Amino acid sequence: MTAARYDVGIEQVPAESRFELAGNGADIGAVLRAAELPVPKAAKIIARRGDVRVASVGPRRWLVCAPLSAAPDMLTALSEAMPLKSSAMLADVSGSTVTFLLRGTDVAEVLEQGISHDLSIASFPAEAILATEGWGVGLLLERDGEQVRITVDVALAAYVKNCLCSAAGQIADTLPGVMRAPPPAIVVLR
Repeated sequence: MTAARYDVGIEQVPAESRFELAGNGADIGAVLRAAELPVPKAAKIIARRGDVRVASVGPRRWLVCAPLSAAPDMLTALSEAMPLKSSAMLADVSGSTVTFLLRGTDVAEVLEQGISHDLSIASFPAEAILATEGWGVGLLLERDGEQVRITVDVALAAYVKNCLCSAAGQIADTLPGVMRAPPPAIVVLR
């Protein structure tokens, strides 16, 4: 962790397999049980079994996350658990997002600079998941104890990391739109 204005460490976490399920809750619950995956006890709460996380992100949207090495087996298990006559749909969205992990005592203070949602433990408890907007883009927040995972579209990852670092008083290692030095393949003519 880098010491700065706020006690917050920001790191990009390794890629993981991510599957979105869409459909009514009863059909999705049946698919999760048939695939022997944990079923969240309530909406917007994360259920865990080992390295697998499952959450209801919205009324008809569910997310299953697992280590990247488990992707083929997870896809097979979910596909085989899908009944032919069901409202459930499955999409592998593994390569479409980037996740950052924020740790430290000032995580809520940093996030509240760009997110207009109450991030106190009372409204965003441990094991909660929240689809929201921050710094003008869609974000998925997961509280894991005192740390928070922020997942964003891969195309917006550098922008969001820059916003997080700026809010934390840190220097970002990526500055979108700024070239530090010309790449070696470019010849500068005078």
